[in-house]
Amino acid sequence: MAFTPIEWMALVVIAVSLIKLVVILIKPRAWVEVVDTVYAKPWITAIIALIAGYFVLVNLLDIMTIVEIFAAMLFFMLLMAITLAVYQKETVEFARKMLKDHSLIKKAWLPILIWVILLLWVIKEIFAF
Repeated sequence: MAFTPIEWMALVVIAVSLIKLVVILIKPRAWVEVVDTVYAKPWITAIIALIAGYFVLVNLLDIMTIVEIFAAMLFFMLLMAITLAVYQKETVEFARKMLKDHSLIKKAWLPILIWVILLLWVIKEIFAF
């Protein structure tokens, strides 16, 4: 059976999610080691995520519009809200800590720029500018 790129991406999500769930259920500290390793060098993580994100976006745009992608993102955001609601205290503390950081814009310029570009793109498509 030959999988499409979209099916491969879905299989990656399934594999990573199942591995994460099994590891967390059996040996939670092992998952912390994975997280520590992934974020040990944040710029490497960011570059890999940026390249992978580009690949995913290009493939999604073959079957969806950017507006449809954003609508699907709403589903994911709501799933994340459910997850973060369980850790309300920690989530609020983290948000406050980030907002107190006066170098937030300097540190997060790349994701902010990406979000602004994508938001403008979706607005342009919805309102046909």
